[in-house]
Amino acid sequence: RTVSFTVAPFLIVGSSNALSRKGAAYIYTQSANTWVHYQTLTGSNAGSGSLFGSIVKIDQSGSNRIIVGNGATGSAYVYVFGYNTSSGYWTESKILSSNRTLPQTLNFISCSPYITSSSNPDGYGNSVAIYGDSIAVGAPTDTFYYEYTGSSVYRQRGAVYFYQSCNSSGTDWYLLQKSFGSEDLRKTNKLAMSIDMYETTSIVSSTYKNYPYSSSYILNTLNKKYDCNVFDNEYDTLGQIVIYSQSTSSYN
Repeated sequence: RTVSFTVAPFLIVGSSNALSRKGAAYIYTQSANTWVHYQTLTGSNAGSGSLFGSIVKIDQSGSNRIIVGNGATGSAYVYVFGYNTSSGYWTESKILSSNRTLPQTLNFISCSPYITSSSNPDGYGNSVAIYGDSIAVGAPTDTFYYEYTGSSVYRQRGAVYFYQSCNSSGTDWYLLQKSFGSEDLRKTNKLAMSIDMYETTSIVSSTYKNYPYSSSYILNTLNKKYDCNVFDNEYDTLGQIVIYSQSTSSYN
């Protein structure tokens, strides 16, 4: 992913397969109408296969902080980098991670959900967003549940984590809320496949796939593909978008 911003003319490019799939993010600056390498970012906890840099976002509110996610299938981390106006470089200031000890509450089902295990990772860090003192991190495969007691069919509920900065420098963050969306979302929805934030509003996507197509509910979802790879199978998708508005102490 690439994003541009203006401390000066800078561009950041994520490369999740770099360094034996440890991943990296490369910052470029413009000089005489030419883009030249300026700095390389890596995650201090990232190892081989971490896919650091799968998603990169830059705070557009003016702080120029950078948040970097990953596409790893195991336990994942999200990294926040702060910009030092004196040195002109970015340094790692915080590592965020999923919390599987939080109580799981889904008020639209009749039985308790259960948290994903290491063999069924939650996808934490698959999507990220930052604006000012707020951060959102997506975990699109978080939490399994049965729709009702005695059911043999499980659903998978995605989640989004919302964080707030503890100080003006943005070097520390606390978990404000973990949200599973509302009962209006489809049952197996992969909430937070992508996220973006602006001021007090967050927009979160949810993608649902059907194998095979078994309903005529939305005809224009028939035979869709994500790209033109001739080896890809066609499938049917029904997407949704959730819009959150931030109040003093929560997102609704």
